[in-house]
Amino acid sequence: MQKCAKNEKEIQQNGAKMKKSFQMFARAVWKDKLILCGIVVFLGVLAVAIYQDKELWFDNRFIKYCDALTIVFAFIAMIFAFRNFISAQKGEQIIGIFIEKNGQKESLPLVILRKNFTRAELFGALQTINQREKFNIAYLKTMDFFESLSQIQAKKSSELIIKLSPNDSFDFDKNAAV
Repeated sequence: MQKCAKNEKEIQQNGAKMKKSFQMFARAVWKDKLILCGIVVFLGVLAVAIYQDKELWFDNRFIKYCDALTIVFAFIAMIFAFRNFISAQKGEQIIGIFIEKNGQKESLPLVILRKNFTRAELFGALQTINQREKFNIAYLKTMDFFESLSQIQAKKSSELIIKLSPNDSFDFDKNAAV
């Protein structure tokens, strides 16, 4: 009965962590939608102002409004281009992968870029440097691992520490390069 209660508590904690990760993702998506919505509202207000001014179409003020609108759009495009540039630069970062065993932290000879850093890519790279036929690392099945993976993909962390327990089977070749 106690074991069941412990597992239930663990499931609730894992559910809370997953909910937190989803909320971070949802906030990022809503920021982009809010910016786009603001631009559309601004353009709508500008269109109403232009339409209501009947003399505007037959005057040089129309050209001035078009010039101002062009400058605003160019500025907005510059902001988004700069944001995409920064995002692409962060995607080119190399993620440090470390093994922690018995309190000692050791770097793995792996090179994975942030933009390619997925669970499958990590498992493939670990299998490549593993000296045994298969590896078994309990930490890779925990919510802490998935949270770390999420932090790396969200560009909030630049290293992954894999914690090995005494029961894990993973022996890596220190001279291997992936």
